Amino acid sequence: MSEPSLDGTGRDVLRAICEDQERRNEAKKNLTSALTNYLQQLPRDPLALPNSILSLAEIWSAYAVSLYDSAAERYFAGSPDEPLAVFGDSGELQGGVTLAEVKEALHTLRVPPPRHWPVFNFSREGDPPEMRRTMKELAHGVAALPYSFSWLLGDEWFMREIRRRVANLSAHWRKKYEGSLPPPPPSVPPVRTNKGGRPRKDHTRDLYLKWVGMGKPKITGTVCDTFAKEFFRAEFAKAKPGSKTQKRIRDRVRTALRRAEKWVATKPVS
Repeated sequence: MSEPSLDGTGRDVLRAICEDQERRNEAKKNLTSALTNYLQQLPRDPLALPNSILSLAEIWSAYAVSLYDSAAERYFAGSPDEPLAVFGDSGELQGGVTLAEVKEALHTLRVPPPRHWPVFNFSREGDPPEMRRTMKELAHGVAALPYSFSWLLGDEWFMREIRRRVANLSAHWRKKYEGSLPPPPPSVPPVRTNKGGRPRKDHTRDLYLKWVGMGKPKITGTVCDTFAKEFFRAEFAKAKPGSKTQKRIRDRVRTALRRAEKWVATKPVS
């Protein structure tokens, strides 16, 4: 059986995925190296050094930036079917996937412990010599264990800082994506209803033009929410996820786009 052929777009997508994986592997190596070097500079465990949290936040934030930027580059190179959806509440470029990857690394990453750190004394005054020897061996065994950063997961400031960096990245890439879109067709007419040709509200026209400029993505709930945040901001802000209000707003967006599309299709621009 002959292997299926890939067109130019398919090869571009595969190349983007491979390059993304290479960047992620390199980011993990850089993170491990940076943490190892940083610990070697400290006189003792960073848990005992209050200011160390600032440096650790910088190192881990750089890792988060690398992961997010790599994912964004993969999406832009691969031209997803619904690029707008990747910035939605469950989209990868919303930031949740990057945060999950950082948390996973905090759980699992281990680096060699510095040999110059003082060894904790587990024995207590009054312990018999045999117990002291046992506690000393235990202490040296613990000191030789690979160092874990899982304790950072419980630091509220640290996790808030990581989330802030990722949120800034999401805003940056979304702005970059929207800025790269082709301008909307200049000759698209005002969207009208079927009742006497009365013009619809200005925001309906703007909504339609923006949808066209985005390449007419599939009108999913996520896409509707994106438009609702801009064109029905006050009402949408009060709507709870999954509520009847959110559904009603989504239906308004979906209906407006479909009617506008139908009108333009039946009355082409000359």
